[in-house]
Amino acid sequence: MESVEILIGYMRKCAYNICIAICKRKDIMAQVKFIATDLAKYNSLAVKDPNTLYFIGNGVNQIFKGDQCFSGGIYKTVDAFPATDTAKQNVLYVHKTTGEVRFYDGSAFQTVVLPKATAISDASTAAELATAKSVADYVKTTIANLNTGALADRVTAVEGKAAANEAAIGVINGEGAGSIKKAAADAKQAAIDAAAADATTKANQALEDAKADSATKKKEAIAAAKTETTNQVSAAKTALQAEIDKKANKATTLAGYGIGDAYTKTEVDSHITSAVANAHHLKREIVAQLPEVSAANEDTIYMVPDSGSADAAGSNKSVYTEYMLINGAFERIGTSDTDLSNYFTKEQVTGAIATAKSEAAADAQTKADAAKDAAISAAATDATTKADAAKDAAITEAGKKADQALKDAKAYSDGLAKNYATAAQGAKADTALQAADVVEGTVKGAISVKGSSVKVHGLGTAAYAATGAFATAAQGTKADTAVQAADVISGTANGTISVKGTDVAVKGLGSAAYQNSGAFDASGAAAGALSEAKSYADTKKSEAIDAASNDATTKANNALAAAKEYANGLIEWQTL
Repeated sequence: MESVEILIGYMRKCAYNICIAICKRKDIMAQVKFIATDLAKYNSLAVKDPNTLYFIGNGVNQIFKGDQCFSGGIYKTVDAFPATDTAKQNVLYVHKTTGEVRFYDGSAFQTVVLPKATAISDASTAAELATAKSVADYVKTTIANLNTGALADRVTAVEGKAAANEAAIGVINGEGAGSIKKAAADAKQAAIDAAAADATTKANQALEDAKADSATKKKEAIAAAKTETTNQVSAAKTALQAEIDKKANKATTLAGYGIGDAYTKTEVDSHITSAVANAHHLKREIVAQLPEVSAANEDTIYMVPDSGSADAAGSNKSVYTEYMLINGAFERIGTSDTDLSNYFTKEQVTGAIATAKSEAAADAQTKADAAKDAAISAAATDATTKADAAKDAAITEAGKKADQALKDAKAYSDGLAKNYATAAQGAKADTALQAADVVEGTVKGAISVKGSSVKVHGLGTAAYAATGAFATAAQGTKADTAVQAADVISGTANGTISVKGTDVAVKGLGSAAYQNSGAFDASGAAAGALSEAKSYADTKKSEAIDAASNDATTKANNALAAAKEYANGLIEWQTL
């Protein structure tokens, strides 16, 4: 409407200028007539004088020169839109039946207001504007066609499925049979038991293997020693046999073996007897005290009791100091007492061996138990870790499945709920509005429900505006493929943005855009200067506008006065 008013104003200004121009043409003024009338009388004229200006009043406010309109037609109601070769520009054609409004731009008709649709159906298009009554009728029809019985049945079925799903999820999230927690606990315990049994078996097997290996090595050592001894005996027997094989068979004398320089048995016996008789033979003698040196025998070991008495001689209980005559003097050569304090007795050795065996067995058992415990602990830890991981994974997976199941159930329920009413809604349907209760409202954008005006939600001012104020269908299609917010990001170079991966320069950015704020005046300085500049400019602008307005008003008034004064003597006014 604002554009139409601007157009009307422009056309009036043109008409005024035409009048002024005509008034200044003194040579033709005598041939121009001005007639004030109304549209009905003007239309009733059979012949419209081309040299007459017709001023149409009574709210129409148009100017015609003959049959040509110079002020621009505001609108014209038609039963059908004219052909383009007969259509006039600057005229709004209003269709009487559909309410569609068009204007001719010189080449084609442009739609300003879409035709109204008196009914809404699947065949309705975006090229129509639904009336409030058509909306109300559509709502009444839709409500009347709802099958509330079937809707309630399907909702009940959905609620049953949802309850079953919730029960199943409750079992899964619980602690009893069928729950994730129970399954994880059973799996963990089974893994620990299996790991402990495996560790015990391996530890026992390791102990048995150690024992078997020890026995095997013992047998191998004995067998090796036996083999070595046998080999040595065999070698000795072989050597001995070789020596035996060298002797003569059945010889009775040395000469029989080829030995001619050897003593005979008789000669050997004689020499042995003589040598033994002449040899120094040691002997022992127990004495209470040492004899005189002159009476002592150098081949005798004199045993003097430590107590100085020989009464206990032969009792196996005396301890003696032993002396011998050496180089004319007695020398102490030792004692019969043996110090065994640093030696173990047989019993001590036997006990030590038994203790060592016991300690070795205990140590082996301790180490085996430690190895067993370590293996069990490691296996239990590993099993616990794996069981916990399996539990967590199972819980996570079960949680995902449960969430997905709940989500699917909810989506399924929501999907059905979108198509059907709930049981409560079904009950309410008995008292719901009937088709006859909803009729066309008495004000724009409203329907009447049992006599009360109800505004149609969501209708903005666009619902009552011409389609020319909105985008066309083609523009809507372009909007669908337009750049989205996520497609526009920061560019890779200064002063650019990236649109779908392509840098686009930001127009108007100067070198100051890439400087730090410290390179400019403090905050508010520019704003203050700008404000002062705007204020100054606004003042000067107002002064210029006022001056121009006053000058234009003065000149217009002068021109109008001169025109009136001149026209009063030249223009002929008539009234039809």
